Amino acid sequence: MKQVFRLLLLIELLQVFHLSAQERSELDLKKETNNYYNYDEDYLPASFHAAMRDSLRALLPDSTAAVFFTAPERKRSNDVYYEYHQDPNFYYLSGYREPNGMLIIYKERQNFGKDSTDEVLFVQPRDPSAEVWNGRRLGLEGAEAELKVDKVMLTEDFKYFDPAFEQLERVYFINPEAMEGLNTDGSKYLDGLYHHFTEKLGEPSTVAEKHLGKMMATLRQQKQEEEMKLLRKAITITCDAQNELMRQVDEDMKEYQTEAIIEYVFKKEGA
Repeated sequence: MKQVFRLLLLIELLQVFHLSAQERSELDLKKETNNYYNYDEDYLPASFHAAMRDSLRALLPDSTAAVFFTAPERKRSNDVYYEYHQDPNFYYLSGYREPNGMLIIYKERQNFGKDSTDEVLFVQPRDPSAEVWNGRRLGLEGAEAELKVDKVMLTEDFKYFDPAFEQLERVYFINPEAMEGLNTDGSKYLDGLYHHFTEKLGEPSTVAEKHLGKMMATLRQQKQEEEMKLLRKAITITCDAQNELMRQVDEDMKEYQTEAIIEYVFKKEGA
């Protein structure tokens, strides 16, 4: 009898330990989702990007929406790509630094079934096997936690999503450039995303891109304090690197050696 009691007690203790370990694991996963994506701290906060979305929304006429696409990836050769650089407008409004994404900003809140929102961000999913080669991804949960956009969806789901464009007077958008020509049956990649966007949009306005470009220029020429802080830091590091180069340079120095000096200062200063 005592042995049975001890066995039951041991099973109960193991269950409690398993649950607490599971809870710790979920907590660690949440921390990882929120923090692992940022390689350094020199990024604008989510509050900045949210404020810029509100600023653009204030410029939009009634019953309109603005649509932005991420920059396409640039293939260097075979399966090797150039280092990715996000479209400046897309980063300015979202903080998202990955390819294969789209952002819709509505002037007014729209109803989508049980949900209502005035902004939808489409992001690519997590893919641990790809992250080994191409860098870390936010995925759906990471984007929700990190970027604070009201509604986040996976790009592959846009094919089945109704953006309610037919209810609007106009949809402003800027065409992505030099896409890769990938399969457009789905919406997982930028080519398919843009293809299904144009299908859902119908007949586009001929002035949509020009007007949206002007709106973004109006916003971005006014630098906020968060931007000024990073600009001052970048200028200071650049000046330090140039001064260090002038101290060390001589007539026999090779170009790669001068580049190494500048790179050393950049890394030392955390650039």
